[in-house]
Amino acid sequence: LIALRNLRKHKAYSFINIAGLALGIACCILILMVVVDELSFDRHHKNAANIYRVVTDFKVGNNEIPLAVTSFPIAPALKTDFPEVAESVRLVKWGNPTIKLADEQFTESNFWWADSGFFSVFSADVIAGDLQTALKNPFSVVLTRATAKKYFGKSDAVGQSLTLDNQHELTVTAVIENLPKNSHFQFDLLGSFASLETLAGDETLSIWHAFFQIYTYVLLQNGSDPATIAAKLPAFVDTHMHDEMAATFGRTYGLQLQPLTDIHLHSQRKSELPGGGDILYVYIFAAISLFILLIACINYMNLATARSAHRAKEIGMRKVLGAYRGQLVKQFLGESLLISLLALPVALLIAQLALPFFNDLSGKSLTLDISENFRLILLLSLGSIAVTGLLGGAFPAIVLSSFNPIRTLKTAGFSQSGKGGLRKLLVVFQFSVSIILIACTVLLYQQLQFLRNQKLGLNTEQVITVSANSEGAQSHTDALRNAFLQHTGVQSVASAVFLPGKGILNTPWMKPGSAAEERFEMTTLPVDYDFLAAMDISLTAGRNFSREFATDTSEAVIINETAAKTFGWLQPEDAIGEELEWHGTGTAQVCRVIGVVKDFNFQSLHNPIAPMLILPLERWPGPINFMVVKAQPTDIAPVLAHLESEWGNILPGVPFHYTFLDEDFANLYTNETKLGKIFLIFAALAIIIACLGLFGLGAFSAEQRTKEIGIRKTLGATVPNILVLLSRDFIFLVLVASVVATPLAWWTMNRWLDNFAYKIHIQPLTFVLVAVVALMIALLTVSFQAIKAALANPVKSLKYE
Repeated sequence: LIALRNLRKHKAYSFINIAGLALGIACCILILMVVVDELSFDRHHKNAANIYRVVTDFKVGNNEIPLAVTSFPIAPALKTDFPEVAESVRLVKWGNPTIKLADEQFTESNFWWADSGFFSVFSADVIAGDLQTALKNPFSVVLTRATAKKYFGKSDAVGQSLTLDNQHELTVTAVIENLPKNSHFQFDLLGSFASLETLAGDETLSIWHAFFQIYTYVLLQNGSDPATIAAKLPAFVDTHMHDEMAATFGRTYGLQLQPLTDIHLHSQRKSELPGGGDILYVYIFAAISLFILLIACINYMNLATARSAHRAKEIGMRKVLGAYRGQLVKQFLGESLLISLLALPVALLIAQLALPFFNDLSGKSLTLDISENFRLILLLSLGSIAVTGLLGGAFPAIVLSSFNPIRTLKTAGFSQSGKGGLRKLLVVFQFSVSIILIACTVLLYQQLQFLRNQKLGLNTEQVITVSANSEGAQSHTDALRNAFLQHTGVQSVASAVFLPGKGILNTPWMKPGSAAEERFEMTTLPVDYDFLAAMDISLTAGRNFSREFATDTSEAVIINETAAKTFGWLQPEDAIGEELEWHGTGTAQVCRVIGVVKDFNFQSLHNPIAPMLILPLERWPGPINFMVVKAQPTDIAPVLAHLESEWGNILPGVPFHYTFLDEDFANLYTNETKLGKIFLIFAALAIIIACLGLFGLGAFSAEQRTKEIGIRKTLGATVPNILVLLSRDFIFLVLVASVVATPLAWWTMNRWLDNFAYKIHIQPLTFVLVAVVALMIALLTVSFQAIKAALANPVKSLKYE
């Protein structure tokens, strides 16, 4: 009751406290929901603690490449050789097949293949069918609920047939619930691995040294020690993988066991599945949530202790009437918990309203639905109340309960000079955190702008990439190229196995007769004759592939400047005519360098430019994945309409899929873009919460100095004089906060920028501008109360003196 009376009596301060705590708790709930979601990946599997992924450490010469993938034979061999392995399964990506049902046809980019024991290792909620036998037979397929609905509507999908690449009949053997979002792998259709014996061939499945998109998982027997298996893996590798080719070429392998629950946040390996997270960002988000909550708690602490003089008589009377200090501590803690409790429903409302926007920012599908997340919401709510109530209320409770009753009653108040220093320190902490967040946000956006404007060495503008890895497109690329070129808006058309930002292939290269340490694993790019022209990639020496030279298809290779330097050719011209050996297909092939191109970025700017060798498509045994269409700098809509029309004429029923290369490159920085937006939002909220407290302290300072202001005005002080008088202490605190925050923000962002091969140089001017912005915000916050006090009639404040 006492607490409620105090809330009603001081409505303005109650509003500031509740609003600040509500914003802080709402931010904390939203951010911690992301943290909990990130930490929950793959923990829904029943056997999660005993599931490990087998990963490869790959070394050629001095090049070490950690891979997330393995070769085909490893999984069955592990089960045979290790009694500790209860089950081993492979999850394989093999192209983007076309699936047809009656007249409907779809290119399924999320079609995967798996061993028959897949559902013995991983948990899934079955809707129809028997998961233990669903992947046993060739050309069996399991659908998710959404995929089953897409093809069969409300009809029973089990037992129905689908056509694979217009050649094979797939039988639906089971339907499962859609995979949880917090799974590191996602699929819409899961085909039986036995099908790959027909699709890929037994010879491919038996190659130990071919590392396709093959992800191998093992389920260990209960009680088995993964360290015991890890100790045996070198001998396993020696037995199966150190053949004559590996010994001759200097290629070595190592295998490791990676815990399933570590994959999402702790794996930075090559060929990793998309959608992976980063534990660093989890730590950053957790720290932001904690600091924002602390800022809100500090508001309450500062305002409660600042207004202690108003409650000095009340405390003195209670002590005189027999109240113990412990009783007073309980009372003030109770008031703090009550304010936190009142702030909670407001915080939940704010969080619920902000959730759609926050989900869009974070790329999550979080929900505050109590029926789905009751335990999480309850835990976050009770935790927030406990932290804000106890942490925010503990210091004021201790301070206020320590008043000497005789002194406070004799002086009709309480001297606060001893507590002002701590209040100032807390204000400095609040603004330091806010300034760090603002500075990090500015620097993050500067880095993103730098990445977008960085010259890549190739042209991504007006470049359309067409997915060409369907069965029909493979045999019709020449017809498609000729048809596409009929439109005047099409400048050139080319084909490639990989494109910038869309996959990468590393294969072994060496000079003939080189020593082991001079053999390298290098980026290899099979392309057609027109690729360099379509991408505006410049030659610095030599020539491009040409149809006029018949030997180009059998022996020519083009290298980049970095590759030339790696092989010891200091000038590009020195490389022309030199021979290299390529071991990408299992046997050594001699290639002759016919050209050197300027270095260009084939991956995101997180990575430095790697040595690259460009081969003609005729040398590549695998499929063509992409066609590249360079459009004229005019309206691109008619060009797209022409491409889709010609595609439909040549490949009727095969879906036409395209993207723009500049957008693909921009998507490489999706995580950084989302992080920048999240930082911007929470930096703004942190400064708002801090300013709420500053506003309250400014109002209290003006109230405490009412008579002093009246006397000064009577003696001739102007409004600007009073404004400076009331604002200078707060402005000084913000300046101190800027000095504290600058080195911390500089260190933090330097650590983050280390993730990029190409990055900005942090300029001191950035921190100066951030400090000026923080000062302006603080000045505007306290100026309102200062001007109000300065404009007040001094007669009213002095008439009772």
